[in-house]
Amino acid sequence: MSPRMLERLKYLALERERALGQEIERHRASLAQIAQQREVLSAYRARLTGGWTGGRTVSAHQAQSADRFVTASRGAEAQIEQADARARAALAAALNALAAEQARYRQLDTAQSELTARQARAAEQRAERAQPWRPARTGF
Repeated sequence: MSPRMLERLKYLALERERALGQEIERHRASLAQIAQQREVLSAYRARLTGGWTGGRTVSAHQAQSADRFVTASRGAEAQIEQADARARAALAAALNALAAEQARYRQLDTAQSELTARQARAAEQRAERAQPWRPARTGF
């Protein structure tokens, strides 16, 4: 493989690493947002539970509204769990892809180092062959 080709492949590997790094950050931001959604849902449920356990009377409308919220919150919780599972799976896949790309880059870097060393040895051998042969001078 030529040195230019190795340089191009290394450049492409670095670009893929950069893109995967951005993808990983997006997945982490998504997970942080999901955690915030869980906190909001939990806080609202706690407020609702506090209202019921406070001993005060509530109207039928408030009770129906609370029941609708509980039903809706179960659906929202299921959606949050699904989104969390998808984000975690996507994050794991992106991390695996990044590790593979970094390994590929290291392989390309090693191949480039070996090629450079081979080219240096070949140049040195050519230079040695280009030297005219002269017999050793004897002291006679």
